[in-house]
Amino acid sequence: MRRCVLVLFLFAAIVFFSSCAKKEEKVIAVIGDAKLTAEEFNQKLKNRVRQMPATREEELNLRKNMLDGLIQEKLLAQAGLEVRRDTMESFIKVVKDQEEQLLLQELYKIEVVNKSVPTDRELKDFYEKQGEEIHARHILVKNEDRAKEIYQQLKEGADFVELAKLESEDTATKSKGGDLGFFQWGKMVGPFQEAAFKLQAQEISRPVKSGFGWHIIKVEERRKVDQPEYDQAKDRLRSALQSYKQQELSYAFIEGLKRKSGFEVDPSNLQVLMEKARKDTLGARPSQGAEFDAAAFTPEEQGLTLATFKGGELKIGEFLENYQTLPPFRRPGLDEQLIADLVYQMSLRPILANEARAKKVDKSREYLSNLNDFKERTLADGYRYDVLLKDVTVTEEEVTDYYEKNKDLYVEPASVKVLDVMLPTEEEAREVLAELRKNDDWNTQAKKSMRSHVKHRGGELGYVNQKIYPEIYDYAWNRMKVGQIDGPIHQQDSRYGEGYSVIKLLEKKHSYQKLLSEVKGDVERKLVGEKKLQVLQDWVEQKKQEEGVEVFEEVLLSTLESKE
Repeated sequence: MRRCVLVLFLFAAIVFFSSCAKKEEKVIAVIGDAKLTAEEFNQKLKNRVRQMPATREEELNLRKNMLDGLIQEKLLAQAGLEVRRDTMESFIKVVKDQEEQLLLQELYKIEVVNKSVPTDRELKDFYEKQGEEIHARHILVKNEDRAKEIYQQLKEGADFVELAKLESEDTATKSKGGDLGFFQWGKMVGPFQEAAFKLQAQEISRPVKSGFGWHIIKVEERRKVDQPEYDQAKDRLRSALQSYKQQELSYAFIEGLKRKSGFEVDPSNLQVLMEKARKDTLGARPSQGAEFDAAAFTPEEQGLTLATFKGGELKIGEFLENYQTLPPFRRPGLDEQLIADLVYQMSLRPILANEARAKKVDKSREYLSNLNDFKERTLADGYRYDVLLKDVTVTEEEVTDYYEKNKDLYVEPASVKVLDVMLPTEEEAREVLAELRKNDDWNTQAKKSMRSHVKHRGGELGYVNQKIYPEIYDYAWNRMKVGQIDGPIHQQDSRYGEGYSVIKLLEKKHSYQKLLSEVKGDVERKLVGEKKLQVLQDWVEQKKQEEGVEVFEEVLLSTLESKE
């Protein structure tokens, strides 16, 4: 229900990539006949690195490593072109698939990201609204008529909590009578919070529509919230407000596209779909997820057009195929409007792609740059793994020789197998120790353990060595016999903090040398990995010499953004 969920509906499968500020076009490296400009370098860096390092030294190291990687990538891509990997069917297909994804990413940036930067006025207004929070309940249904019926029942005196438990389709709050707890402005979807914050305590709203369905809202309480000064809070609030605006812009853009694209559901063919669902979902309530069996539809029925839009259509057969990929929690109830909404969601990708082309996003410099970047990476990866490193192997002699020279790497350390109950204080640990020595009931006592992962398995900690739990291992190995219960053992656990353990020693295992037959696979993987790395490094160095690679350090330094 909360805002973070809405983005799953909007621009499905679209990933955000930040744009970068344009810099003066200077050449940062020459790789054969190709030139890498500072602008291209920065674009690739921003596309691949989400957060820049804090210090100038760290940023410089990052940029140097990035430049080395891009030079390697360029050399591999050039080699891929020389053997015509760009004409392979697999390459053409993966690029074709990515073209549309990049179109949608760029459209999202243009229509949402670039428009979501808050103004100072918006930020101050957001700050003022954060000074209050409300405690609210809601009843969520998917159908407007049902929402109106429930609202009428409430007007006539029906109990809100009981109706929410009975009627609400919000599974997260249904059992709690629709209770959403306290929340501030910006935590809920736009239409919902607009209506909620206008209500006084104990007031109930008329039905309100959001991307989730129809809500009836009741405000239980309003209260003030202590806030830091505006100058202290504005950076945090700017990020929150920008996220909020992006979700609102996404929803508004997609709703607008429904009209702009001429999207229409064929009512008669929708009825064919609904009739088949009703037969296959015997006795299902509208709120339950609808079920469709493709085998119940004739080939003619599967070929019926369910919806049309500018430049495309969705047939019943396509709907059924897509529907089977949806997880149960995303399958709507058996309601015509809900199914129609889902049909639109399934049509969104081509509708968005058509809109991107209409706006000439496919001609934009940034889109073409990102597409070229993807092609180069795909060519480079293909040549690296399918040509250069494809046949790199190691011999039996190499495996045996490495094992014999590095036996110390394949020694199984001594370990103890124990049951464990960890308590926060020594006094509690001594009480548990006394109980366990009396009745040996680990299932009961383990439920008190600070270690949540052993609570329901009788305290079984498994085999531990000196490296994993040094205090427990040392105590058990040096001071206990198998079958003995002892403690408390004071320890500092990295996950659970300071505590005191009571343990039962079940077994001691001495250190032993692993046989080659036990570790052969590990040795082979290690040696093959090292050999591939060496083959790649040698090939790159040779290509750098052949192609005459040149790096301009002063240009690289000029791209730095960190001041310290």
